[in-house]
Amino acid sequence: MTKTSVETKEWKPNKGQARLYVQNWPELVGLTVAYYKTGNVCHATLNGQSVSNAEAGRILAAKVWIGVEDDEVHVEGCCGRKVTGQDIRKAVEAAR
Repeated sequence: MTKTSVETKEWKPNKGQARLYVQNWPELVGLTVAYYKTGNVCHATLNGQSVSNAEAGRILAAKVWIGVEDDEVHVEGCCGRKVTGQDIRKAVEAAR
């Protein structure tokens, strides 16, 4: 099994802390999503188990970043029932 690395995109605000947004965090927690042409979720699985499209949308609503100054993983807006912010933090930390 190959280890997945963290893919980030840097954001530097005029004021405040610079962030490295984690682009592939859904993959790191085991979420796989297929989309309709409209962009809506068509089918989703979490670690091989089917999850509802609504649950996938709730999970995908999270924003995940690493603070450049504090080197901490931050999660905002995660409200899934099957994946918590703590689950995301652990998965990102394990991939770093």
